[in-house]
Amino acid sequence: MYSLDNAYDKSDLEAWQNRVKKQVGDLNFNYTCELKYDGVSISLIYENGHLAKAITRGDGKQGDLVTDNIKTIRSLPQNVSSSFLQNFEIRAEIIIEKTAFDDLNRKRQEQNLPLFANPRNTASGSLKIINPEEVAARPLECLCYQMLGDSDAFKTHSRALQEIKNMGFNVPDTFLETYDLEGVWDFISKWETKRQQLPYEIDGVVIKINQFDLQEKLGHTAKSPRWAIAYKFKAESVQTILKDVKYQVGRTGAITPVAHLIPVNLAGTVVKRASLHNADQIEKLDLCIGDKVFVEKGGDIIPKIVGVAKRTATPQKINYITHCPDCQTLLERVTGDAKHYCPNTSECPEQVIGRIQHFVSRKAMDIEGLGGETIVTLYKKGLIKNIADLYSLQKNDISVLEGLGEKSADNILNGIITSKTVSFDRVLFGLGIRFVGAITAKTIAQHFKNIENIAKAPFEKLTETPEIGDKIAQSIVDFFADEKNKILINTLQKAGVTFEIKENNEHKSNVLEGKIFVVSGVFEKYTRDALKNLITKHRGKVSGSISGKTDFVLAGPSHKDGVYAFCSGGDQKTRGTAGYVGDDGRHRLNILEVQRLIRMMPKVVIAVVNGWAVGGGHSLHVVCDLTLASKEHAIFKQTDANVNSFDGGYGSAYLAKMVQENIEKEFPKPTIHRRNTGYAIDELLSFRLFGGDQENINPAKLLCGSEGTLCFFTRITLALDPLPPPHKVMICAHFHTVQESLKATLIAMKHPLYTCELMDKMILDCTKSNRTQAANRFFLEGEPEAVLMLELKSDTPEKLTALADELITDLKKARFGYAYPKIYGEDIAKVMELRKAGLGLLANIVGDQKAVACIEDTAVALEDLPAYIDEFSQMMKKHRQEAVYYAHAGAGELHLRPVLNLKKQADVKKFQAITMETAQLVKKYKGSFSELLEGRLRQGWGWNEGQDLTNFTFDGGAKRNYPIFNKVKKGDILFVPEITGWGTVAVVEATEDFNSGYSFEISSTGDYGHIFPAKLIKSFVRQSSLVDGNIRRTLKNRSRFWQIYYREEVEKILDATDKELGTAISKETKLEDAIETVFEEIKYEDKLFEKLNAKFTNEEWEFALVHGLSKLFPDYQIERVGGKTEKEHGTDILIQIPSITDKQYGIAIQVKDWNGFVNDNPVEQVKKADKYFEEQGLKIIDKFVLITEAKKNENLHLLEKYKDEDIEFIFVNDLKELLGRIGKVF
Repeated sequence: MYSLDNAYDKSDLEAWQNRVKKQVGDLNFNYTCELKYDGVSISLIYENGHLAKAITRGDGKQGDLVTDNIKTIRSLPQNVSSSFLQNFEIRAEIIIEKTAFDDLNRKRQEQNLPLFANPRNTASGSLKIINPEEVAARPLECLCYQMLGDSDAFKTHSRALQEIKNMGFNVPDTFLETYDLEGVWDFISKWETKRQQLPYEIDGVVIKINQFDLQEKLGHTAKSPRWAIAYKFKAESVQTILKDVKYQVGRTGAITPVAHLIPVNLAGTVVKRASLHNADQIEKLDLCIGDKVFVEKGGDIIPKIVGVAKRTATPQKINYITHCPDCQTLLERVTGDAKHYCPNTSECPEQVIGRIQHFVSRKAMDIEGLGGETIVTLYKKGLIKNIADLYSLQKNDISVLEGLGEKSADNILNGIITSKTVSFDRVLFGLGIRFVGAITAKTIAQHFKNIENIAKAPFEKLTETPEIGDKIAQSIVDFFADEKNKILINTLQKAGVTFEIKENNEHKSNVLEGKIFVVSGVFEKYTRDALKNLITKHRGKVSGSISGKTDFVLAGPSHKDGVYAFCSGGDQKTRGTAGYVGDDGRHRLNILEVQRLIRMMPKVVIAVVNGWAVGGGHSLHVVCDLTLASKEHAIFKQTDANVNSFDGGYGSAYLAKMVQENIEKEFPKPTIHRRNTGYAIDELLSFRLFGGDQENINPAKLLCGSEGTLCFFTRITLALDPLPPPHKVMICAHFHTVQESLKATLIAMKHPLYTCELMDKMILDCTKSNRTQAANRFFLEGEPEAVLMLELKSDTPEKLTALADELITDLKKARFGYAYPKIYGEDIAKVMELRKAGLGLLANIVGDQKAVACIEDTAVALEDLPAYIDEFSQMMKKHRQEAVYYAHAGAGELHLRPVLNLKKQADVKKFQAITMETAQLVKKYKGSFSELLEGRLRQGWGWNEGQDLTNFTFDGGAKRNYPIFNKVKKGDILFVPEITGWGTVAVVEATEDFNSGYSFEISSTGDYGHIFPAKLIKSFVRQSSLVDGNIRRTLKNRSRFWQIYYREEVEKILDATDKELGTAISKETKLEDAIETVFEEIKYEDKLFEKLNAKFTNEEWEFALVHGLSKLFPDYQIERVGGKTEKEHGTDILIQIPSITDKQYGIAIQVKDWNGFVNDNPVEQVKKADKYFEEQGLKIIDKFVLITEAKKNENLHLLEKYKDEDIEFIFVNDLKELLGRIGKVF
């Protein structure tokens, strides 16, 4: 990747244009102009449309492989499709936008971390980080500026840029095509003036010849293309004080004077030093210590002093040194050379250290772990005196050094060993021969082939070599004439360092050329990487996946075989949540993790056996591909729970015949992953369950279970999932609407997700003010209305990154979402904790308005989700309600919670209506919902050792209800209290006559459980305060029994329930109902207020006013304060009003209900509000004293006394005016 020649003025551009015209002759061409981004150059290599490699520019020939880090950039497509391009390269610049950089530094400041210097250095450093998860947290962007490919479809650079932009690459719109230099100059002038308005840093403009054929004709020099040039903007200049001049000794002995300055900010960095180059430069600038000087960055990179701004009053002349500052040797200056040199090449410490540091540098030997400071330490300890000593180092020499250890020593020694295979040209460059740079070294190595030929070449022979002049040739002759250098090279040769060009033996043959292989699984004698290397050495190609182009597949056994995950007990506190390998060699997942997987996995979950049924306080979850029940009686348990299965035979056959039609007609769509009832017997239809020719199928046992058990099996065949892969990432996709997120779920579920969860803005907002959870909001960008939490897992970080990028690309292509942060490692648990905590905080929001859990565990098919939510939203609008949305979206499992006040009778009715209408809506989409709603009413059963069912006083147990069941006929209305939670009741209709074949004996006591067909009529919630001790005891003992009533009894119970609810409504609630009527209907008649005054206390008025204002102005933050705090700020009601700016406004209201004349006390109280509001950062715009039981004409003295104060007096008959004024503020 070449660098560009620079132009600094218009004459430089004209000279470049003349050179171009001289080479291309009369051929027509035009120019393209692009901004020169101040970032890190990167080469993005795509193979078959997939991002295969990302390499930094480095030295132009060799850069860093940073593919994993680059893949964390959200805006960069990793899989693309094009009619023209399959294998191509994109040249781009990695940058950080200015505002994103400021945000990054602000966060670091809050965390007491060091601040970054500037966006460019931060972007560069970010790409060098080893952990991609950390890179993902940096706001990197990728700006693309060039395409290199094998397609002949594009004749011009501008057309190629348009194609990659169409493919999804970020190509800035700041681009110009022009036919003359005047257009180029106008573009340069425009952006040099407007550069500060751009979101990112630029340092110039790149001008290119647009036509590709002319670019090829013009070619390149050794360093840069002839068809492009970079115009560099004028450097920014600042003033500072020259404090001192110090002198540095380079590896060649060159002395460089360095100016030490008072630190000053220049072009995004703090400048403390600047190069003075040589003695002539100091004399030319006429510098003195203490001068105020102009400093600028040459090419916006290197600081330099360009002049004196102001001479100090006491100038101190700079006298150039005469002796080496390091070894005190008398300096020499060669005629015609601007530099002074120290001639003590072998003994001057700085020169020796510099040469060794140069030798191990990246362009030379590239020895990993040997940094500059380590070289200094080794030299000062006497362990190395020249570069050859590196190859004599021992592990004990290195590991004992401060800051190092055995691991560092191993890395360094491995790097030294590896350096022996470095190519000859880099070894030659590493020797540090004066004037021999990396490119010159390569030219010499290719020409002379080995070190012996170079060493014996005379001056004339050297100068015949291309690009070798007299100065370089003489330097080479002088180097090899030095006996010490001959000994050094001989020592290095003995150590095994390469001093000749080796023939390329990379490819052994061409027998596999053109063939594509896929390698999968494990092999006895080879690793997969070894097989891949073997294939490529014979010119074959290895692909990561099978396609129509694949020629051969090398398939070993799956590396997952034998690593199945079994559930462990509830010992996660001891062993941790990540799972473990037991003494028996089996891999186990701890139960909490299994539970999470079960809730979220997009598979049919048929069985969840809870609580005491399997022993202990945990659950055993089973995912089954096929469930079979035998005629044998089997006990499924871990502890001594007394559970026996019973099959009457007739009951099973009758039930099978009875439910077949209902299964086909009424059960949920087969595509629905989650069956909330567990009654997934429709899954068994495909196994000829009802054909009579398949043995050992007993669906009765599939349906029979204890409360809390979805299914009870006497025999099961398990298909166990392998242990989840170790590497995981969660993509938290942000959406503008819930509807958009649900549509996006259809796209997301085409990928191999382990989690697909939804949470909406209301849940997220609940976490804002919580100190603990505020820190877990780190991943949020803006204010999304919904977030999808999409978790992927893989065996390797590379595969994981590819999976994540493919998912994000698909979402972007479908135009779903606006941000897709990737979350790694422990941060995933923080996101999950935020969601969980948000639900808890939602239940504890202040006030009586709550998100009511009445629409729980409903699931529809993924393809029906958007339409279902559309209809649900319309229903909520009809009821004038808001709802909270969260979901196991991947399974179509929704939890929709209307925000209601169940202390109000009106909202209780809304609750009943919403629940009923939602049930009908789910049924419309053939969805799945909680236990009673599938058309099967299940009689609960469960028996604990020592429990005496006859002592139950609430329902009396299933035995007592048996005679009632016997009487149930089709069409009977049954009232079922306490079904799925405290206070939940349901009304159902029997769809069949009761039949004794439904009974199953379940315990030695002779108690009975029952199953019979029924459909829901409606359900609603009773107040939890009405749940008595018997119900609580029933819940505690894990047994709930339902009372069954006839139609006429149901009506009486419902009437009684309504009366119970009525008596529970407090005086405050009645007041709220009354005031709601007043404010919602906007009726402000004096008589009505006088009527309310007759029975409302001051406290009730405050409550009523807050409630009414909240209804009228929902965007305002309105609270009734009062009490001790009131004395501090003098207000009963505090109103905070948001504005379109960051400023918040406040209103203070003091409420008094005194009859007759009003004293000065409320006035003095409300005057205190000024100071309080100022402390809160609010600007007070109104202060009111509201007098609820006095007339204006009775208190004229107050109006007169305080006419010069900014206090308004509002009397009861003026309340309408107050409300109108508050409403106009916003």
